[in-house]
Amino acid sequence: MSKLRAACRLSVTTAGWLAFSAVVQATTVSDLTELPLEDLMKIAITSASKRPETLFDTPAAAFVITSDDIRRSGALSIPEALRLAPGIQVARINEHGWAISARGFNGRFANKLLVLIDGRAVYTPLYSGVFWDRQDVMMENIDRIEVIRGPGAALWGANAVNGVINVITKDAADTQGNAGGIAYSSKNDRIVEHRYGGAVGDATHYRVYAKYLDRAAKDKTNGASGNDETEVSRFGFRSDWDGTAGDEVTVLGSYATGHTDDEFNVASLTAPFSTPLHEDSETNAGYMLGRWTHRNDDGSDFQVQVYNDYTSYKDVRVRENRNTTDLEVQHTRHVGERHQVVMGGGVRRSADRISNSFAISFDPAAETTYLFNAFIDDTISLIDNELSVSVGTKIERNDYTGVEFQPSLRGLWHVNNRNTLWAGVSRAVRTPSRAERDVTLNGTVVAPFGTGNPTPFPATVPVVGSDDLRAETLFAYEAGYRVAPTNELTFDLAAFYNDYDELTGVYQGATTLLTTPVTHTRTPLIANNGMQGETYGVEIAADYRPAQHWRFRASYTFVKVDVRARDNGTIVGALPWEGMTPQQQVQLWGQTDLARDVTLDVVVRYVDSLPALSISDYITADARIGWDITENFRVSLIGRNLLQNGHLEFGSENLLPSANTVADRQVFAVLQWQF
Repeated sequence: MSKLRAACRLSVTTAGWLAFSAVVQATTVSDLTELPLEDLMKIAITSASKRPETLFDTPAAAFVITSDDIRRSGALSIPEALRLAPGIQVARINEHGWAISARGFNGRFANKLLVLIDGRAVYTPLYSGVFWDRQDVMMENIDRIEVIRGPGAALWGANAVNGVINVITKDAADTQGNAGGIAYSSKNDRIVEHRYGGAVGDATHYRVYAKYLDRAAKDKTNGASGNDETEVSRFGFRSDWDGTAGDEVTVLGSYATGHTDDEFNVASLTAPFSTPLHEDSETNAGYMLGRWTHRNDDGSDFQVQVYNDYTSYKDVRVRENRNTTDLEVQHTRHVGERHQVVMGGGVRRSADRISNSFAISFDPAAETTYLFNAFIDDTISLIDNELSVSVGTKIERNDYTGVEFQPSLRGLWHVNNRNTLWAGVSRAVRTPSRAERDVTLNGTVVAPFGTGNPTPFPATVPVVGSDDLRAETLFAYEAGYRVAPTNELTFDLAAFYNDYDELTGVYQGATTLLTTPVTHTRTPLIANNGMQGETYGVEIAADYRPAQHWRFRASYTFVKVDVRARDNGTIVGALPWEGMTPQQQVQLWGQTDLARDVTLDVVVRYVDSLPALSISDYITADARIGWDITENFRVSLIGRNLLQNGHLEFGSENLLPSANTVADRQVFAVLQWQF
């Protein structure tokens, strides 16, 4: 019944929006009319094949979030912008924690989604996943976010299992002059940022920016404060040089320092055996990236990219210092008249140093790992401008599971200039994280003679990593159809079936009696590859522009997850993946120009329940009204969670647990300038 009520509310809200839009008579303008709708499917992307190609030419489930989409939606962070992409589950845990994934297996450390910012991987090898609160940029600097649903491992390597997200910032030449903004919310959240761009001669452009973010603590479901406030200061730069002989050089970097507050319980072997803490964690992080590209007259190019990434994080449970250096080379060229080949390779070195505690400890406490890779992809034109096949593979050698092969075969058929079919089959792997191999996690200690502990000693049931872990594997089967039946309407449909094996679970080890540091029993839960499963589903997106000043977008996602113990496998526990992914998601986005300088956007979202986390389905809406006062100043009012106040979107997990706070209704006032 809850789904039925949600659907009714969604229909009423949408009908009201359509009725309102129908009576609006806008003057012309706008970014809504810059492109015929069929041309929107021709936006160039690079993440699917590591070379520019249009959406209509991409044999994958791809979506592009443009800078205009970000501005009109009022997204103030990368996770908020990702809500716009069909097929992506974006769930807020608290003010600094997010669970983001594609096609299932979501969590704070969603380990099957590879995320890059300007070609730099931000996937943490410590836990597998992304610390989203550390991935912040000045939103006005983003050119586009490319979202690939489905495996991209043949080009991007391990962990690009269920999808790839690539955040691409603007060339420095496109951010000249001064720009900035101030945002303040009804819940006392604050954002202040400024950017300056300049030039040295005609060929070199640069920008520098600073951003300050302060998010106030939000409430838990019982009304108490979740003590999850966040404060971060960030500084960055980018420089682009365009030479006269086909050479381009990009250098960019960033440094951030800040703290996040949290609530959690810390276990101990002495009474009271669990202590609630309100902890202030600190993060300092910075990176530097350089990229040189040489383009030849024959259409080939050669690229070298290197970056160094440093992170320091500490709280009462664990402290991590990590330094990562990555070198990648890539060459693209035409071979004959029918082959376009992309090939390359690289090496990554990641060194960490961990300070341990009883709650979380790593053995060894310091480790350096290397990842070597090589890849090749050949797109073969079988019939000019009509039928093509892409075949390729990535070969990686890592220190945990050795050599891994990740091949892919994809086909694309342009039925005509309005209809495109594609299909693909791929193999991808997710390699174990440092935690899955080396961690001992003491989340709880049961008191003597406590529930489940008949002994006179404290009892621990730690989660323990294993050196025997193998890579999780996926065989993915996908197909899609893109059609533009008229100049005003497009549809993008994708269906998938994913077959997973060697998924990580735990089995129960033998109980032992230990005498240090105090006498206690220990029954470990040891990581193993005891799970397997399937996911399948469909993703549908539509884009409709009935008039010059109206645009409507809709998406529907269905995902079914089935995970179980492997045949003859030993397993006593795993995350309840079936109940951590919403089976259905619906989104409707309406845009209109109320006047020459005034725009209105309303996004309505329905998200299905998460029974494993005891989270009900919900429907909510975000809205933004923007007014360009002059050419230099813009004001906006942004509303969040307008239809439902105080609902949870996700739950905490055993690894680095934290308090959950509700997504509440709030309004942002934003002033932006550019001159």
